[in-house]
Amino acid sequence: LYTKTYSQEVRVSGVVCDYVEDNVTYKKFLLKNCVIETEEEKEPTKFKIVVYTDKNAQVNLGDKLSFTGQLKTYNLFRNRDKAMTLQGVTYQTYVNFDDMTITAGQKSIKDAVKNNTYNLLINNISKDNANIFYAILFGEKQGLSDNLIDMFSGAGISHILAVSGLHIGVLVSALYF
Repeated sequence: LYTKTYSQEVRVSGVVCDYVEDNVTYKKFLLKNCVIETEEEKEPTKFKIVVYTDKNAQVNLGDKLSFTGQLKTYNLFRNRDKAMTLQGVTYQTYVNFDDMTITAGQKSIKDAVKNNTYNLLINNISKDNANIFYAILFGEKQGLSDNLIDMFSGAGISHILAVSGLHIGVLVSALYF
């Protein structure tokens, strides 16, 4: 898996997708359909980018945003980073909210279902348990801590964090009822 390294700041634009997490000190979300621009080229990418910003940032699923920043690649020799890369997340960055340009967008039905499910989980059970259930239902492990991922691997049950027909059946049944 080849990951391009950028030594200078780049211009990034993309759509907020799948995961918006509010923390005490920051907000974290994923961008998809990203375009990375340098002085030499403008490159569309299929990779996702994790963005950290100010805790009071008003960012919603489906919003289109752009910013200039330094992209940091994940270290494939760390289990957590390897898991992120296997999910299509290649870069991470911190951007000051005031330095972003945000255009309200339309979230897809898939994004709306995932966001509503996450909010339902996070509002009714502990954050750790909500992130575990979310990972089981959708196969996205961004909210899990390194220790938790290591515990699943050590116990030999990390496969339950991958999306399967059973997981989709549980989700559809929950939505139906």
